[in-house]
Amino acid sequence: MPTASPSRFQWTKASSYEIERTKRCERREAKPTITYSVVCSENKGDPMETSKVKIENEHQNEDLAEVVADLKRQLLLSKFCMERFKNSADDIFFYTGFPNYNTLMAFWEYVKPCAESLISWNFARSKSEENSTATFPYLHEVDKERERSRDIDPIDQLWMFLTRIRLGLFERDLAHRYGVSVATVSDILVTWVNYLYIMLGSLPIWVSKDKIKKYLPEGFKGQYQDIRGNFDCTEFKCDMPKDYQTHSEMYSDYKSHNTYKGFICITPNCWVTFVSHLYPGRISDREIVEKSDFCSLVEPGDKYLADKGFDVHDLMALRGASLYIPPKRQSVQDQFTKEECFETMSIANVRIHVERTIKRVKAWHILDQALPLSMHGCINQLWTVASLIVNFQNPILSV
Repeated sequence: MPTASPSRFQWTKASSYEIERTKRCERREAKPTITYSVVCSENKGDPMETSKVKIENEHQNEDLAEVVADLKRQLLLSKFCMERFKNSADDIFFYTGFPNYNTLMAFWEYVKPCAESLISWNFARSKSEENSTATFPYLHEVDKERERSRDIDPIDQLWMFLTRIRLGLFERDLAHRYGVSVATVSDILVTWVNYLYIMLGSLPIWVSKDKIKKYLPEGFKGQYQDIRGNFDCTEFKCDMPKDYQTHSEMYSDYKSHNTYKGFICITPNCWVTFVSHLYPGRISDREIVEKSDFCSLVEPGDKYLADKGFDVHDLMALRGASLYIPPKRQSVQDQFTKEECFETMSIANVRIHVERTIKRVKAWHILDQALPLSMHGCINQLWTVASLIVNFQNPILSV
């Protein structure tokens, strides 16, 4: 249009890193490509020329060092590792389940001291076979010179393990990402699941009554202010075993599939305080409470929340504790009274948080798929680690 006039926009300011990099490029391009040895030979007796050559050499060394640093930075950004995603809390949570980089690094600092001298599973197993009377060899003093050299740093091994269980990545995929063999990846994963099982299992997760009352959420104040724990069971599908007896024990009518079944207990503010071993899916809720030895932790005066399938009032009463469960109908034709309906809703409003916690555990996508029987030897460790890492995530309920 005739009346149109050009607009003026302010140029986007370049970052300090881009400005410095541009200056380095201009300085390199402006330098003459001459050999310094010739200059020195022609001006051997001239101290000023010798000084000039030294300065130029120093600048060249600095430029080369900066180029090397740039290449290292680019290489780091191209690697599938923790440092690559440290500036994105969303990516850290997506790949590892930890809420942010600082929380993940705090966890790393906890496991780091022993992780840097950790012995691989295959090497520990070979040493155990050589000496059947040896103790558990993970942190045992052995001659590490005979151990296979490590291709991956311990912190990257932790990252590999977390991404494996968080996203359910295949071992072959991880092998291609890290440029190692599938056997090496498998060895690292088995090593770390056992190591973290020991480290997390040593944490004092059973919470005292005073601590529970101090951090009691609003929804529990009043009728349920004396609740010590909230427990439930969950199941994970697995492949069908070839043995018919094992298949019968692991088949779950509830899931119509072969499953593992585990028991978990949380505090009112959703802190995981107890994780049982996994049992065959056919086991009942009562049996799993008895076999898990949970009752040994119950103290007189404790009160617990559970689903109506947990008919363990007598087990709680033997320890001087009580149990809240929703009322049950005696037959299909029976109808709940008004009081029973309100009681069911009241218990459901506070009991739902154990379901939310289990949902977080099942967010480790390695548990989504039917677990192969080849994982049977470390399935308990995997289930325990996945459950206890939930305690490092942001709280479900605010106090």
